[in-house]
Parts: sequence; C-alpha cells; structure tokens
Amino acid sequence: MARSSYLENLSMSKNPVHPADARVSEGLSQPALSALVACIYRGTLENPPWLSVLTQLREILQAHPVALVLRPAAPHKRALIVMAREGNSGLAMDDFTLEDQLDADVFSSLAEDCVSSADEMFGERTWLDSEFYRTWVAPFGIRYMLGAQIRGEDGSLSRLRICRPPTAMPFTDREKAICQALIPHFKQAMEIFSRMNCLEAEQHFYAEAVNRLLLGTILLDGDGRVIRMNGVAEKILAQRDGLSFSSAGLDVTTRDGQHALQAAIAHGLAAVMGKQPFVDEDFAQTIAVPRPSGRMPLVFRIHPLPQKEVESDDRHPVLALLVYDPEHKFQLKPQLMRRLFGLTPAEAALAQRLVEGLSLDDAAARLGIRKNTARAQLSVIFNKTGVTRQSSLVSLLLTNSEFL
Repeated sequence: MARSSYLENLSMSKNPVHPADARVSEGLSQPALSALVACIYRGTLENPPWLSVLTQLREILQAHPVALVLRPAAPHKRALIVMAREGNSGLAMDDFTLEDQLDADVFSSLAEDCVSSADEMFGERTWLDSEFYRTWVAPFGIRYMLGAQIRGEDGSLSRLRICRPPTAMPFTDREKAICQALIPHFKQAMEIFSRMNCLEAEQHFYAEAVNRLLLGTILLDGDGRVIRMNGVAEKILAQRDGLSFSSAGLDVTTRDGQHALQAAIAHGLAAVMGKQPFVDEDFAQTIAVPRPSGRMPLVFRIHPLPQKEVESDDRHPVLALLVYDPEHKFQLKPQLMRRLFGLTPAEAALAQRLVEGLSLDDAAARLGIRKNTARAQLSVIFNKTGVTRQSSLVSLLLTNSEFL
C-alpha cells in the first residue's frame, strides 16, 4: 500500500512555524470560548462540517494542521476527514480506505472523550522511537500531537487530531484544557449532525416516493407564498396550461379557478392558525382546475403541515399543495417488468402502451406490429402475470408502479 495516510493528508506541507508564530495562547476568555462553542454547533450545517471551528482552533493553538476524522458506526460506510491547514483546508478524503493506518493510530487506545498528547501518553523517548511516529508522523513535518476519541450515541467514533511541527512548542496543560472543554459540545453536535443526516435521508426517500406517484408538491408559508416545489410541480407549471407561477404567486387561468384556489389556501391557513377546523373532505380543499388545452382538469388538494409551537423562521412550510395531472403517463421500467414478471422486451413494450391507456389495436399500431401478434403477446402476458383481463393487467402494473 502506498504510504499516503490520513496524516499525509493532514500535512500537505512541511513549512516550519516561525519562532514568532510559535507563541500560543495560554488561556481563553469566556467570550472566546463561547464563540468556539457556538461555532461547533453551527458546524453541523457547514459543508464540509466543522471546518470553521477547526480553522479557529488552528489559529488559537497555532497548530498545523487540525483534523476531524468522522467514522460512522456502520463498518461499511465511508469515513470523512475534515481538515484545517494553511492554504488548503476542507475535505481531505471522502473515501477512507486506509483502515490499517487508522488501526495503527496510537491514539486508538486513548480513553474516550479525553484529550491527551502523544508525549503524555507514551513519554517523549518512546513516542519518538515508535514505528508509528517514524512512519506516519515525522515524514510529514509533525512532532507534537493532541488527540481525542469522541464516541457518539449511535456508536460512531470520531477522532480529533491537533498537530504541531518540531519547531513549535509542546502543547500546554491549559491548551489541553481548552480542547477538553470543547469535547462535550463536539459530542452533542455530532449527535445532532447524525440525526439531521437521518432526517435528510428520510426526506429524500419520501420526496422520491411522491415523485414516483407523479404528484406535484408545492409548499406554502404562512402568507400563502411559494417556498419550494418538487420537479413534478415544476413540469406542470412550465406547461402554463391551467396553472402557472409568477412573482405574484400561483396563477390559475380562469377567474373561478383562481378564486377557488385562493379560498382553499385561505381556508387551510386559517385551519393551521386554529381559527377554524380543517375538514379533510371539505369540497374547498379538493378542487379541479380546467385547462385551456381541453385536456382533463388538474386536481388540487390542500394539506396543512404539522407546526411547532415556536418557529424561528418566518418562511417555514405551513401548507402543502398537491397537484395531480390525470393525463400524465406512467413510465414503467421495462427491465423491471421483465425481471418481476419474466416479460420479454416486446411484451414489456406492449404492457407499457396499455398502461398509457391505449387500446390493444392502437398499441399494436404504435409499436408497428400486427394485431394478431399483439393479441398473442397479450395472451402470454396474462399467463405470466396471472391475470385474465386487460383492465386487471393495467391495475396490477399501476399498483406496482412504485417498484416498476
């Protein structure tokens, strides 16, 4: 294996620290410490996470560099190294495969959530004579190291590493105390970060599920203004056929349709604010909007969203406006139809046309095959799927459209 460890990423240069730069703070004021703590929690929203606080630590401790190794609890998941170093900070490695080098890390035996230096753990002579130091530390211009193992509630183990070159001064007890004071906050922030990642993954899953159901989703704030929408809604609005979007908001082509939509939104907002009950079956909450093209009307449904007692953001979602285009064609995946039901490519193509609402004869014409050939293929499809009627076949495929 090439000798490129995470410590190589830690130190991309061997520039010595100037003696004047070797002076470090022997203490930290309460406002400065509070600012660091605040930066730790803000770091959960950064990309890469915690780069700002690592940069501040690097400056305060005159370190070169400061790194945070984020290792998920699941062994199959990739680790992440975030690093603050002179001239090249950021994400050092997002595909961490050098597990043997991490396993060789001398700080792996350090008690969790405790800050210690390598010299303190092993003694100066033992540390300098160690194979780890000679192989993975000294060649990269590093002499002094502070380390901490931060265990998350989910079982993850993150590693904070703070380094200095040989020309610098050793870390003092006060500097270690500063780092130790930050560990509980790193621990809590990492728990928040983990939960946020889980929520983001769930949100992505449900958003994709809604997209697969061909539902346009438009989120509105407490003033009825559009906050964001999904790709399906964007495509419907782009057609400008019954519904469009401008700086003024959502626009319905007909006056009656505009009035009905605005009334439904107002009713939903009033329900959220507790001014009147929200009746899910109320006709005002499900409306149909005619389209100038003559195609089937768009269908709207208003849903209030759960609200916290205290919201810090005026632009948080209050209502969800679901938009359905009944003429939108389901696009089934032929390869999955073949895999689930054993259909041939020709049979899958015919099944897709039937799901789109074509008759058997029209589907044959669209595919350029004889009617008798289409009937023979349909008979085979019936046999493979276990149905006996065309309507049952379409129902079966639409029911499984989430997987097809």
